[in-house]
Amino acid sequence: MSQHQTVFWAVSASELLAQLQTTPQGLTSAEARDRLARVGANLLKPGRRTGELLILLFAAGLSFFLHDRVDALIIVGIVVASGLLGFWQERGAAHALETLLAIVKTRVVVLRDGAQVEIPVEEVVPGDVVILSAGGNVPGDCLLLESESLYIDEAALTGETFPVVKTAEVLNPDTPLNQRANTLFMGTHVVSTYVPDVRPVRVEEAPRVALRLHPQAVECPGGPGGSAPDRDEGRTGERARGLLVRRDPGGDEGGDRRAAG
Repeated sequence: MSQHQTVFWAVSASELLAQLQTTPQGLTSAEARDRLARVGANLLKPGRRTGELLILLFAAGLSFFLHDRVDALIIVGIVVASGLLGFWQERGAAHALETLLAIVKTRVVVLRDGAQVEIPVEEVVPGDVVILSAGGNVPGDCLLLESESLYIDEAALTGETFPVVKTAEVLNPDTPLNQRANTLFMGTHVVSTYVPDVRPVRVEEAPRVALRLHPQAVECPGGPGGSAPDRDEGRTGERARGLLVRRDPGGDEGGDRRAAG
């Protein structure tokens, strides 16, 4: 990955499209298949903890070197037992995950050949133009291309209590992770792609605004027989577009994300 793609929030959309060899209309089906064959499925790679085993093996070798064979054999036995236990646990977890994934299939809408198509999230590749709508998840780290009042829940990533608004713009390369307003992070949740009213709210208006954003969360101002405020029905179907740049959150941003969380 180039330096510009590493700090893609500081690159214009047109430049990043050129670097990823794609267009605002998305990839062709043939190019998407080729990229999927090259980079593999969009799946998180499980991490392996080998530090403890290495320390125990070093201790066993040191015990043998010091002619303390009893301790060395005990340590080797612990290493073997730990390895077998870890193998069976990982095998059981992998089987459970495969069963769950077979039941629940996550899909995402992307642009292919200039048209919107729905594909399994495992098949998205860098350069895909992803169509985001309320209630969906972000399938990979994306640069926002187009949106209107896009709100993302980043609580799991940054600890931010409320959804944050995202805008299509170019930022400074040194912008902290929780201030990257043009970046959509893998695994975060799309709360809304349109908020009808963005303006200062008086105290007496708060229940009405809450009702507009969450119709079932509060009672109508007029009581049980009251009516909900009018909504702009013609704009509730609007969606945002993001350019998928990378799919592995454990890359250069791994430490940055852990610090933000």
